[in-house]
Amino acid sequence: MVFRFFSCMGVFVVSDYEYGYLLLASAYTPVHAGSGRGYGFVDLPVQRDSLGYPEVWGSSVKGALKGFLLRSVGVEAKGFFGSEPEESPTVPGLAVVTGLSLLAVPVPSVRRGIVYVTTPYLASRVAGYVDVVKRLRGFEGVESLAFPLEAFEKALVEVVEAGSSLGEGEAAASKGVAVDGAVYVSGSRVRVSRELEFPGGLDDALRSLNVLYSYKKVFGNLVVLPDGVGRSVVNGALQVVYRNRLSDATKTVERGALWSEEYLPYGSLLVGAVMVKDFEKLRGLLEAGRYEAQLRLYESAWGKLRSILGAMNGYLVVGGKETVGKGVLRVAIARG
Repeated sequence: MVFRFFSCMGVFVVSDYEYGYLLLASAYTPVHAGSGRGYGFVDLPVQRDSLGYPEVWGSSVKGALKGFLLRSVGVEAKGFFGSEPEESPTVPGLAVVTGLSLLAVPVPSVRRGIVYVTTPYLASRVAGYVDVVKRLRGFEGVESLAFPLEAFEKALVEVVEAGSSLGEGEAAASKGVAVDGAVYVSGSRVRVSRELEFPGGLDDALRSLNVLYSYKKVFGNLVVLPDGVGRSVVNGALQVVYRNRLSDATKTVERGALWSEEYLPYGSLLVGAVMVKDFEKLRGLLEAGRYEAQLRLYESAWGKLRSILGAMNGYLVVGGKETVGKGVLRVAIARG
Protein backbone atom coordinates (compact mmCIF):
# COMPACT_ATOMS: atom_id res chain seq x y z
CA MET A 1 0.00 0.00 0.00
CA VAL A 2 1.20 3.49 -0.77
CA PHE A 3 1.00 6.04 2.03
CA ARG A 4 1.32 9.74 1.37
CA PHE A 5 1.34 12.31 4.13
CA PHE A 6 -0.31 15.69 3.73
CA SER A 7 -0.05 18.48 6.30
CA CYS A 8 -3.30 20.33 6.98
CA MET A 9 -3.43 22.82 9.87
CA GLY A 10 -0.66 20.87 11.58
CA VAL A 11 -2.47 17.52 11.34
CA PHE A 12 -0.98 14.74 9.23
CA VAL A 13 -3.47 12.72 7.23
CA VAL A 14 -2.66 9.39 5.58
CA SER A 15 -3.97 8.85 2.05
CA ASP A 16 -4.36 5.13 1.40
CA TYR A 17 -5.12 4.72 -2.28
CA GLU A 18 -3.81 1.39 -3.45
CA TYR A 19 -4.86 0.96 -7.10
CA GLY A 20 -4.11 3.41 -9.90
CA TYR A 21 -4.56 3.87 -13.63
CA LEU A 22 -3.83 6.51 -16.20
CA LEU A 23 -6.93 7.91 -17.82
CA LEU A 24 -6.14 8.63 -21.47
CA ALA A 25 -8.62 10.63 -23.51
CA SER A 26 -8.75 11.81 -27.10
CA ALA A 27 -11.31 14.19 -28.58
CA TYR A 28 -13.33 12.29 -31.18
CA THR A 29 -15.39 15.39 -31.86
CA PRO A 30 -14.83 18.98 -30.75
CA VAL A 31 -15.38 19.06 -26.97
CA HIS A 32 -17.00 21.85 -24.96
CA ALA A 33 -16.58 21.36 -21.22
CA GLY A 34 -17.83 24.79 -20.31
CA SER A 35 -16.92 27.11 -17.45
CA GLY A 36 -20.06 29.25 -17.66
CA ARG A 37 -20.53 32.59 -19.34
CA GLY A 38 -17.27 34.31 -20.18
CA TYR A 39 -16.20 37.93 -20.11
CA GLY A 40 -13.96 37.97 -23.19
CA PHE A 41 -14.74 37.71 -26.88
CA VAL A 42 -16.16 34.17 -26.43
CA ASP A 43 -19.50 33.95 -24.67
CA LEU A 44 -19.13 30.34 -23.55
CA PRO A 45 -15.43 29.43 -23.04
CA VAL A 46 -14.03 26.02 -22.17
CA GLN A 47 -12.68 25.20 -18.74
CA ARG A 48 -9.14 26.34 -17.96
CA ASP A 49 -6.62 25.98 -15.17
CA SER A 50 -5.15 28.85 -13.16
CA LEU A 51 -2.55 29.61 -15.85
CA GLY A 52 -5.07 29.80 -18.67
CA TYR A 53 -4.51 26.39 -20.31
CA PRO A 54 -7.60 24.45 -21.44
CA GLU A 55 -8.48 21.38 -19.38
CA VAL A 56 -11.50 19.34 -18.29
CA TRP A 57 -12.21 19.73 -14.59
CA GLY A 58 -12.49 16.68 -12.37
CA SER A 59 -16.14 17.42 -11.58
CA SER A 60 -17.01 17.21 -15.29
CA VAL A 61 -15.09 13.96 -15.77
CA LYS A 62 -16.60 12.38 -12.65
CA GLY A 63 -20.12 13.44 -13.59
CA ALA A 64 -19.85 12.04 -17.10
CA LEU A 65 -18.32 8.78 -15.85
CA LYS A 66 -20.88 8.41 -13.10
CA GLY A 67 -23.81 8.83 -15.48
CA PHE A 68 -22.27 6.37 -17.93
CA LEU A 69 -21.48 3.76 -15.26
CA LEU A 70 -24.94 4.00 -13.72
CA ARG A 71 -26.34 2.98 -17.10
CA SER A 72 -23.75 0.27 -17.75
CA VAL A 73 -23.08 -1.39 -14.38
CA GLY A 74 -25.91 -0.10 -12.20
CA VAL A 75 -26.21 1.41 -8.75
CA GLU A 76 -22.73 0.20 -7.75
CA ALA A 77 -21.38 3.28 -9.53
CA LYS A 78 -22.64 5.28 -6.53
CA GLY A 79 -20.48 3.18 -4.23
CA PHE A 80 -17.54 3.78 -6.53
CA PHE A 81 -17.93 7.57 -6.46
CA GLY A 82 -19.47 8.14 -3.02
CA SER A 83 -22.69 9.61 -1.69
CA GLU A 84 -24.75 12.20 -3.51
CA PRO A 85 -24.41 15.82 -2.31
CA GLU A 86 -27.93 15.83 -0.84
CA GLU A 87 -27.51 12.53 1.01
CA SER A 88 -26.89 12.39 4.75
CA PRO A 89 -24.61 11.22 6.19
CA THR A 90 -22.02 12.05 3.55
CA VAL A 91 -19.55 9.22 2.94
CA PRO A 92 -16.53 9.05 0.63
CA GLY A 93 -16.34 6.89 -2.45
CA LEU A 94 -13.84 4.23 -3.33
CA ALA A 95 -12.28 6.24 -6.14
CA VAL A 96 -10.79 9.58 -7.04
CA VAL A 97 -10.98 10.73 -10.65
CA THR A 98 -8.76 13.68 -11.46
CA GLY A 99 -9.40 16.22 -14.14
CA LEU A 100 -8.08 15.72 -17.66
CA SER A 101 -5.00 17.80 -18.36
CA LEU A 102 -4.27 18.72 -21.95
CA LEU A 103 -1.02 17.18 -23.19
CA ALA A 104 -1.03 18.09 -26.87
CA VAL A 105 -3.31 19.85 -29.31
CA PRO A 106 -3.18 19.51 -33.12
CA VAL A 107 -2.42 22.73 -34.99
CA PRO A 108 -1.98 23.41 -38.72
CA SER A 109 1.53 23.36 -40.13
CA VAL A 110 2.38 24.51 -43.65
CA ARG A 111 4.90 21.79 -44.43
CA ARG A 112 3.57 18.98 -42.19
CA GLY A 113 -0.20 19.27 -42.49
CA ILE A 114 -0.61 19.17 -38.74
CA VAL A 115 1.73 18.95 -35.77
CA TYR A 116 0.96 18.49 -32.08
CA VAL A 117 1.92 21.38 -29.82
CA THR A 118 2.77 21.04 -26.15
CA THR A 119 4.69 23.03 -23.54
CA PRO A 120 6.91 22.20 -20.55
CA TYR A 121 4.08 23.07 -18.16
CA LEU A 122 1.59 20.74 -19.84
CA ALA A 123 4.12 17.89 -19.91
CA SER A 124 5.02 18.39 -16.25
CA ARG A 125 1.37 18.15 -15.18
CA VAL A 126 0.93 14.85 -17.00
CA ALA A 127 4.23 13.57 -15.60
CA GLY A 128 2.76 14.05 -12.14
CA TYR A 129 -0.12 11.73 -13.00
CA VAL A 130 2.31 9.14 -14.34
CA ASP A 131 4.32 9.30 -11.12
CA VAL A 132 1.21 8.67 -9.02
CA VAL A 133 0.08 5.72 -11.13
CA LYS A 134 3.55 4.15 -11.13
CA ARG A 135 3.49 4.09 -7.32
CA LEU A 136 0.16 2.26 -7.23
CA ARG A 137 -0.76 -1.19 -8.50
CA GLY A 138 -3.46 -2.27 -10.89
CA PHE A 139 -6.54 -4.16 -9.72
CA GLU A 140 -6.06 -7.80 -10.62
CA GLY A 141 -7.97 -9.03 -13.64
CA VAL A 142 -8.86 -5.63 -15.11
CA GLU A 143 -8.25 -5.36 -18.84
CA SER A 144 -6.61 -2.04 -19.56
CA LEU A 145 -4.60 -0.48 -22.33
CA ALA A 146 -0.99 -1.67 -22.06
CA PHE A 147 1.00 1.55 -21.92
CA PRO A 148 4.78 1.95 -21.61
CA LEU A 149 4.73 4.08 -18.46
CA GLU A 150 8.51 4.22 -18.09
CA ALA A 151 8.97 5.36 -21.69
CA PHE A 152 6.10 7.84 -21.34
CA GLU A 153 7.63 9.36 -18.22
CA LYS A 154 11.03 9.57 -19.88
CA ALA A 155 9.49 11.35 -22.90
CA LEU A 156 7.66 13.83 -20.67
CA VAL A 157 10.82 14.62 -18.72
CA GLU A 158 12.65 15.22 -21.99
CA VAL A 159 9.90 17.59 -23.12
CA VAL A 160 10.11 19.52 -19.85
CA GLU A 161 13.90 19.77 -19.97
CA ALA A 162 14.03 20.74 -23.63
CA GLY A 163 11.23 23.27 -23.37
CA SER A 164 12.63 24.90 -20.27
CA SER A 165 15.90 25.73 -22.06
CA LEU A 166 14.32 27.31 -25.14
CA GLY A 167 14.95 30.94 -25.94
CA GLU A 168 12.55 33.42 -27.49
CA GLY A 169 11.44 32.36 -30.95
CA GLU A 170 12.77 28.81 -30.54
CA ALA A 171 11.14 25.39 -30.46
CA ALA A 172 12.09 21.78 -29.84
CA ALA A 173 10.58 19.19 -32.17
CA SER A 174 10.51 15.49 -32.91
CA LYS A 175 13.33 14.30 -35.13
CA GLY A 176 12.52 14.93 -38.79
CA VAL A 177 9.83 17.56 -38.20
CA ALA A 178 12.02 20.58 -38.91
CA VAL A 179 12.33 21.76 -42.52
CA ASP A 180 15.39 23.92 -43.18
CA GLY A 181 15.87 24.21 -39.44
CA ALA A 182 12.38 25.48 -38.70
CA VAL A 183 8.77 24.42 -38.22
CA TYR A 184 5.75 26.36 -39.41
CA VAL A 185 3.11 26.47 -36.67
CA SER A 186 -0.19 28.29 -37.13
CA GLY A 187 1.27 30.36 -39.94
CA SER A 188 4.46 31.40 -38.12
CA ARG A 189 8.00 30.18 -38.74
CA VAL A 190 9.73 29.01 -35.56
CA ARG A 191 13.39 28.01 -35.45
CA VAL A 192 13.98 24.48 -34.13
CA SER A 193 16.99 24.60 -31.84
CA ARG A 194 16.73 21.04 -30.55
CA GLU A 195 15.57 17.75 -32.06
CA LEU A 196 13.93 15.18 -29.81
CA GLU A 197 13.97 11.43 -30.28
CA PHE A 198 11.40 9.67 -28.14
CA PRO A 199 11.35 6.04 -26.95
CA GLY A 200 9.58 3.57 -29.19
CA GLY A 201 6.16 2.18 -28.48
CA LEU A 202 4.42 5.39 -27.40
CA ASP A 203 2.68 6.09 -30.69
CA ASP A 204 1.77 2.42 -31.09
CA ALA A 205 -0.01 2.56 -27.72
CA LEU A 206 -1.83 5.77 -28.59
CA ARG A 207 -3.01 4.50 -31.97
CA SER A 208 -5.99 2.71 -30.43
CA LEU A 209 -7.22 6.01 -28.97
CA ASN A 210 -7.76 7.81 -32.25
CA VAL A 211 -7.42 7.13 -35.98
CA LEU A 212 -5.71 10.51 -36.28
CA TYR A 213 -2.79 9.16 -34.24
CA SER A 214 -2.19 6.53 -36.91
CA TYR A 215 -2.24 9.11 -39.69
CA LYS A 216 -0.12 11.58 -37.72
CA LYS A 217 1.82 10.11 -34.82
CA VAL A 218 1.79 12.31 -31.73
CA PHE A 219 5.38 11.75 -30.63
CA GLY A 220 6.57 11.63 -34.22
CA ASN A 221 5.14 15.10 -34.89
CA LEU A 222 5.51 16.87 -31.55
CA VAL A 223 6.51 20.52 -31.29
CA VAL A 224 7.49 21.91 -27.90
CA LEU A 225 7.10 25.65 -27.42
CA PRO A 226 8.05 27.78 -24.39
CA ASP A 227 5.09 28.34 -22.10
CA GLY A 228 4.69 32.02 -22.97
CA VAL A 229 4.14 31.64 -26.69
CA GLY A 230 2.96 28.04 -26.30
CA ARG A 231 -0.06 29.02 -24.27
CA SER A 232 -1.08 31.49 -26.97
CA VAL A 233 -0.68 28.88 -29.71
CA VAL A 234 -2.66 26.28 -27.71
CA ASN A 235 -5.49 28.70 -27.05
CA GLY A 236 -5.40 29.84 -30.67
CA ALA A 237 -5.95 26.23 -31.75
CA LEU A 238 -9.34 26.11 -30.04
CA GLN A 239 -12.35 26.20 -32.31
CA VAL A 240 -14.82 29.06 -31.86
CA VAL A 241 -18.32 28.43 -33.22
CA TYR A 242 -21.03 31.05 -33.54
CA ARG A 243 -24.57 29.83 -32.97
CA ASN A 244 -28.02 31.35 -33.07
CA ARG A 245 -31.64 30.49 -32.46
CA LEU A 246 -34.19 31.28 -35.14
CA SER A 247 -37.78 32.29 -34.74
CA ASP A 248 -40.12 29.53 -35.97
CA ALA A 249 -42.40 32.11 -37.54
CA THR A 250 -39.94 34.49 -39.25
CA LYS A 251 -36.83 32.28 -39.57
CA THR A 252 -34.76 35.23 -38.34
CA VAL A 253 -32.52 35.35 -35.28
CA GLU A 254 -34.46 35.89 -32.09
CA ARG A 255 -33.47 38.86 -29.99
CA GLY A 256 -30.44 38.03 -27.82
CA ALA A 257 -30.12 34.54 -29.32
CA LEU A 258 -26.70 34.89 -30.99
CA TRP A 259 -23.69 33.58 -29.08
CA SER A 260 -20.23 32.01 -29.48
CA GLU A 261 -18.88 28.75 -28.05
CA GLU A 262 -15.34 27.46 -27.62
CA TYR A 263 -14.24 23.86 -28.29
CA LEU A 264 -11.17 21.71 -27.86
CA PRO A 265 -10.41 20.51 -31.41
CA TYR A 266 -10.68 16.98 -32.72
CA GLY A 267 -7.55 14.99 -31.90
CA SER A 268 -6.66 16.80 -28.68
CA LEU A 269 -4.88 14.44 -26.28
CA LEU A 270 -5.67 14.65 -22.56
CA VAL A 271 -4.44 12.65 -19.57
CA GLY A 272 -5.71 12.18 -16.02
CA ALA A 273 -5.63 9.51 -13.32
CA VAL A 274 -7.97 7.18 -11.43
CA MET A 275 -7.05 6.13 -7.88
CA VAL A 276 -9.02 3.53 -5.92
CA LYS A 277 -8.99 2.82 -2.18
CA ASP A 278 -8.81 -0.63 -0.66
CA PHE A 279 -12.36 -1.28 0.51
CA GLU A 280 -11.17 -3.34 3.46
CA LYS A 281 -9.68 -0.16 4.94
CA LEU A 282 -12.93 1.73 4.38
CA ARG A 283 -15.05 -1.08 5.84
CA GLY A 284 -13.96 -0.37 9.40
CA LEU A 285 -15.01 3.28 9.20
CA LEU A 286 -18.44 2.36 7.87
CA GLU A 287 -19.00 -0.36 10.46
CA ALA A 288 -17.91 1.93 13.29
CA GLY A 289 -20.32 4.61 12.08
CA ARG A 290 -23.10 2.05 11.59
CA TYR A 291 -23.61 3.09 7.99
CA GLU A 292 -25.29 -0.18 7.05
CA ALA A 293 -26.83 0.99 3.78
CA GLN A 294 -23.56 2.53 2.57
CA LEU A 295 -21.66 -0.56 3.67
CA ARG A 296 -23.85 -2.83 1.55
CA LEU A 297 -23.50 -0.50 -1.43
CA TYR A 298 -19.72 -0.33 -1.11
CA GLU A 299 -19.44 -4.08 -0.72
CA SER A 300 -21.42 -4.48 -3.93
CA ALA A 301 -19.26 -1.88 -5.71
CA TRP A 302 -16.10 -3.61 -4.52
CA GLY A 303 -17.38 -6.92 -5.86
CA LYS A 304 -17.99 -5.30 -9.24
CA LEU A 305 -14.78 -3.28 -9.36
CA ARG A 306 -13.41 -5.22 -12.33
CA SER A 307 -16.60 -4.52 -14.27
CA ILE A 308 -16.63 -0.85 -13.26
CA LEU A 309 -13.02 -0.23 -14.26
CA GLY A 310 -13.42 -2.28 -17.44
CA ALA A 311 -16.46 -0.22 -18.44
CA MET A 312 -14.35 2.92 -18.33
CA ASN A 313 -12.74 1.88 -21.61
CA GLY A 314 -14.97 3.31 -24.30
CA TYR A 315 -16.65 6.49 -25.47
CA LEU A 316 -17.69 9.19 -23.05
CA VAL A 317 -19.72 12.35 -23.62
CA VAL A 318 -18.25 15.23 -21.62
CA GLY A 319 -19.64 18.73 -21.35
CA GLY A 320 -22.57 20.14 -23.25
CA LYS A 321 -23.63 20.31 -26.90
CA GLU A 322 -24.28 16.57 -27.23
CA THR A 323 -27.30 17.15 -29.47
CA VAL A 324 -25.17 18.97 -32.06
CA GLY A 325 -22.63 16.16 -32.23
CA LYS A 326 -20.05 17.50 -29.80
CA GLY A 327 -18.37 16.29 -26.63
CA VAL A 328 -17.33 12.73 -27.55
CA LEU A 329 -14.11 11.51 -25.96
CA ARG A 330 -12.47 8.14 -26.56
CA VAL A 331 -11.33 7.12 -23.09
CA ALA A 332 -9.06 4.29 -21.96
CA ILE A 333 -7.63 3.34 -18.60
CA ALA A 334 -4.01 2.30 -18.93
CA ARG A 335 -1.35 0.45 -16.98
CA GLY A 336 2.26 -0.29 -17.73
